[in-house]
Amino acid sequence: MISTDHILHDLQAYIYKEVIKKYPEIKAVAASKALLDVLQLNFNCQLIYIPTSYRDNCDKKHQLIWQDFDGNNKNELAIKYNLSVQQIYNITKKIRKSLVKNDQNDLFPLPPVKEKLKPILITVLEEYLPIELQKNGIDEEYSLVISKKVAQKIINDFSGLSFWITKDKNTKIDLPVQISLF
Repeated sequence: MISTDHILHDLQAYIYKEVIKKYPEIKAVAASKALLDVLQLNFNCQLIYIPTSYRDNCDKKHQLIWQDFDGNNKNELAIKYNLSVQQIYNITKKIRKSLVKNDQNDLFPLPPVKEKLKPILITVLEEYLPIELQKNGIDEEYSLVISKKVAQKIINDFSGLSFWITKDKNTKIDLPVQISLF
């Protein structure tokens, strides 16, 4: 079973390895602490759900599926894109519906649907983490890059999981001990 400590340790190790490529060790340690601080400040005593993917990545994948779709190859597409046949059916149905909607006027239009927001965990990692990294001496451009990489890593490695941040996580994860693992 994957624990909160495992997730946090993995993310701290990742950010440490990314920062140490360009900055001294003291800044890499500070950056990994900043990650934990940002998560603890924003999610203290809350359950955090790690989303399964970015919306942008899904839209691109759906467009690729639509381009490959010929009407009779749902099984092949399911294998190619590692999805179920039902998911392929739903994707093609959704895209077909949006294409028809773009081509035809609606007789009874509904109010526009608000664009889906990013999951809060991704928003925190991409918007608040760069600020904390900059406070620790990481330049703005590199802190944005690292933050996006951390957000992508958590989705790639731990998608669909939930974990709990408590007040004592800052003391349980002793960074100097972890540095010996790098």
